[in-house]
Amino acid sequence: MLLRILAPKPPAEGIAGTAIFEDGILAFDITEGALGGFEVEAADVAITGLESREAPKHLSVDLNARHDVETARELLRGEPLDVLRTDRYDRVSGQVSTRLQLGRPLSGPDRRLRWEARAEVSDASWPDAPLGFHATEGDFTVEVSPRLFVFRGTTLADGLPVEIEHRQDLAGGDPALVMDVRARIDEAGLLTVGLPEQSYLSGTTGLHVRYTRGADDLADISAEVDLGDSRLEIAELDWTKPAGQQGRVSVVARQQTERAWEVERFEVAAADLRAAGSMEFLRDPFQVERLDVPRLGLPDNEIRVHLHRGEDGVYHLRVSGDRYNLQPPLERLRRGRERRVVLKGEDAEPAPAPA
Repeated sequence: MLLRILAPKPPAEGIAGTAIFEDGILAFDITEGALGGFEVEAADVAITGLESREAPKHLSVDLNARHDVETARELLRGEPLDVLRTDRYDRVSGQVSTRLQLGRPLSGPDRRLRWEARAEVSDASWPDAPLGFHATEGDFTVEVSPRLFVFRGTTLADGLPVEIEHRQDLAGGDPALVMDVRARIDEAGLLTVGLPEQSYLSGTTGLHVRYTRGADDLADISAEVDLGDSRLEIAELDWTKPAGQQGRVSVVARQQTERAWEVERFEVAAADLRAAGSMEFLRDPFQVERLDVPRLGLPDNEIRVHLHRGEDGVYHLRVSGDRYNLQPPLERLRRGRERRVVLKGEDAEPAPAPA
């Protein structure tokens, strides 16, 4: 038996089940079949309004099927659903279990298709996910309708375990995409998300990032970083925040070009450290172009920092402020000199005994 429910897509084939006609309703209880690459596990199909020629006719389908992501892309691309008009998801793979519900009037002037789908995706992979990550081992719940595409779940982003909620407007709205990412990461994870190697932060850091892409295809990022379980150290100022003390960082950034970003504002509050500023940087690889910190407040220190990269590639640094405690850097310098003297003494020949 053939059943065409999504013309001009191929009809459902190999249909098996039962059909009942009663009170003007023709109902199919389908137990197996195939719809393109969909393996139909069960479906209820009903045509109502058959009790008279004048009664309005309506088709409804409630379908459960198993398939892969490629099959889902083909169903969503082109008529009659026609909601996938980008190649952004062409490299996504995985296995899918879907419930598809749709309805269409078969009489009257308005015969538009109404539909929605909910799916469970397992073992998903996305090599070119947003922010440049390679997502693997994903398990997601997906909801799709003519206006909205949502998926939420867990995945590994370049090996880093993360929770994701992804919402895309399919009707041309702005923002076109909003994605929330949550993770708890260590020093290796900081390198994974694109930060350079550093010695200031260690331990576990909580991270919540919201990525928003506008209709202009440029992105905004806001991030909240929980430093409660992290250890911070600024050795140059002889300052440390141990793990267990409260600490937070907030960042708001705007994409300028494919590689260039501007951090419009960042704020740091950790123990008795307070700092705020802005910066410009490049991604892939990470490279700071400008850093402005109009206020960096610590006990015995109240300073301002400006750093920029010149056209010759050389960095220029200016530090000023109302108070700066020179004792910690001078002490570090003294200890460094003493260490060099000790090492030199260990390698030297023993001095002759005095006569």
